[in-house]
Amino acid sequence: MSLLDEFAADWRLGNRSPLTLDGYLRTLRRVETCHSLPVDLPTAKAWLADRQPEVAPSTLHTYYRALKSFSRWYADAYDSDDLLFKLRYPKIDQPPPGRIADPREVEILRNSWAADDFDSRRNRAILAVLEATGMRRGELAQLRCDDLDLTSGAAKVTIRKAKNGEGRTAPLSDYAAKVVRGYLKERSRHHSAHLPSLWIGRDGALRTDSITQLFDKQSKRLGIHVSTHQFRRAMSHTWALRGGTDDALMSICGWKSPQMAARYRREAIATLADNQYRRLIG
Repeated sequence: MSLLDEFAADWRLGNRSPLTLDGYLRTLRRVETCHSLPVDLPTAKAWLADRQPEVAPSTLHTYYRALKSFSRWYADAYDSDDLLFKLRYPKIDQPPPGRIADPREVEILRNSWAADDFDSRRNRAILAVLEATGMRRGELAQLRCDDLDLTSGAAKVTIRKAKNGEGRTAPLSDYAAKVVRGYLKERSRHHSAHLPSLWIGRDGALRTDSITQLFDKQSKRLGIHVSTHQFRRAMSHTWALRGGTDDALMSICGWKSPQMAARYRREAIATLADNQYRRLIG
């Protein structure tokens, strides 16, 4: 078994995110094409410096975390020193905030799924859950029917396993609960109704990439740009803008670090500043 296979096996045994593992393995295989693993500190620094001009900051961050995670794992697995303990995150320009879902474009998308057929009801329900919770697309795809509690006035959904490997419960708006109830009624008559997955289609349960393509294709057809992750940004931004607390936002979104909540608060403050400027200065 290679070191990467062993690293992957331990990662999976730790019940950690498979999507994160895939990204880390792609990075580590790139490193392995020119250096033996594990790499030492000077080699890691040089490799990251060479990549910095050619990739986005988020990609460079993935490279950094992959190297750090592998180095920590190797040190623990083989009772050796962590060669990258002193590796610091490369200093880069912070990118502008990502695009949030435009309410006008979301309404166009919703209206395009206004029919009463099965696919339209399902797509409206997916859209409503994203708007209400801002959950990640992978979390959305793994939902099961028994993860829902549609009690009127206190509806909620359970995310069994988030990106960080932990589960959580997120509240659903009354509107989202109503739309999901309509979908479930239609779902009960579908030929794949016996499946535990909440979201089903002609070929069975919808996968993460199926949901991504669903939004991408429909947005392209309508001449708009609405993606699943925009709802996570939009919900978090609105939460901060309306004075919601960071602790509560962390609980709903499944963040372990307060840094993400703080980021959206900064973005909300910038929006408030702009609004006040328009009102006071013109």
